[in-house]
Amino acid sequence: MKIANVSIWSSWPFLAVLTCIALCLLSPTAAPAQCNTATAAQGFNALFGNCPQDPQHRQAGFAMVDATQFGTDLCGAINNIFTNTTNAYNPSDSNGIVIDARGFPLPNTQLTCRTNPWPSNFVPSSHFSNVILLPAGTIQVFQKLVMPSNTKLVGAGSGLTTLQAISNFPTSPTPDMIDMGNSTICVTGNQTDCTGVVIEHLTLDANGQSLNGIVNTYSQELSYVNDVVFSNFTGETGLLLSTHSDNSGPYTNISYSGSGTCAQIFDTGGGATIRQTRGIHGLTCIMSGSGSTPAIYLDAPNNSLEDVYISGNSTKSQDGILIGSQGPAPNNVLFNISGVNLNDVVHISNKSNGSGTCPPGFINGVRTLYNVCDVTILGLTRSGGTNSIENDLTSPITTLTDANLGMYVVGEPVQGGSNSIGYSQFTTSNSAGAATWLVGSTHPSTPCAAGSLYSCTNAGNCPSTLWGCQGSSGWKGIK
Repeated sequence: MKIANVSIWSSWPFLAVLTCIALCLLSPTAAPAQCNTATAAQGFNALFGNCPQDPQHRQAGFAMVDATQFGTDLCGAINNIFTNTTNAYNPSDSNGIVIDARGFPLPNTQLTCRTNPWPSNFVPSSHFSNVILLPAGTIQVFQKLVMPSNTKLVGAGSGLTTLQAISNFPTSPTPDMIDMGNSTICVTGNQTDCTGVVIEHLTLDANGQSLNGIVNTYSQELSYVNDVVFSNFTGETGLLLSTHSDNSGPYTNISYSGSGTCAQIFDTGGGATIRQTRGIHGLTCIMSGSGSTPAIYLDAPNNSLEDVYISGNSTKSQDGILIGSQGPAPNNVLFNISGVNLNDVVHISNKSNGSGTCPPGFINGVRTLYNVCDVTILGLTRSGGTNSIENDLTSPITTLTDANLGMYVVGEPVQGGSNSIGYSQFTTSNSAGAATWLVGSTHPSTPCAAGSLYSCTNAGNCPSTLWGCQGSSGWKGIK
């Protein structure tokens, strides 16, 4: 039987398949990244899900948006993304968004921020979380930026991304460059609280003006600042934490240069409520000018300052950290504080208040409530300047001049009859006027402050185990 020799290339089914493949290769059809109009996916960099109207096509993902598609002004483009919900972002479709502005500036344009990126109607009950990624470079800022809840402003690095205030930056109603919330967007019902407001990896340049850098008066849990530099400030405050900044922080890796105030924690509630943050950990203050304004004000309770370096101005007349001069400041801890060319590295004020925050002191039966009590200072160094610590609560005033001080603790007033006989104190200092308790294995012979104690741990070297200091008369064995 003869079998016909039929070529595979003449097979009709094969030719049909080959023709379909060729047509697809020659005329590809791009899957639209939206459900309705061609502009609905403008700037969106992801695809997800099928369009209900067209199951064969995928719809635009709201995870990340390229801000360069929405305008030439960086902050104006971000605002357009939030407000132009027809062609950009609809908050009802997602729980969050990342806006990538790292493609700015556009060709033949400058880096500018002429408006607030976030609409004024962002309130905690209705808005979504968002992250703004800023480009490297100097961005000219024309007005105060007000950040709502669940918002992160992230630069490329404190040495790479700079927000610079324009000349004659608006100072009314407040001279702030960035507000972490305000009284409109952070207040719902009886609650005052914006959450999750974060600023990281950028520089704020006041351009030689008297401005506040970052002000937190309303943002609390999960709100913090990290890796931020404040430069060219001539007044006001770099980092200001006040009123409803409870439980925010920690504030870390902060640097300031200027002639204003480096940082301030201030309880405007007058002590009626507790205003405590999670502290400032890692703060460098390079002070300039010739004024006597302290570098840091600490006027709120239950805070911590850690790893702080302060370089005083040319007059050496300013304090590094002033505690309790503006409001109640009990129960604070200062750890690893270094001061250069300062009048006092730490100055404890004897100002009084009527809030009852600290136990009262009595002078001739008159009741006085002081702002400061229960302060612990650990690991303080002084180079140049005058005092390591000045404590105005004691009588006479306690001044310590140690170059290196391990510990200084001041407690509460001790009552004796109708008068307070003094404050409980403990220190490792041997400066005149500062009683301490020393330990050693040999006979004590060094100069000492009256009232100090010395414990000898080797009975063979000491005729007494416990010694007391008589001031200029030196040490005397007690037991």
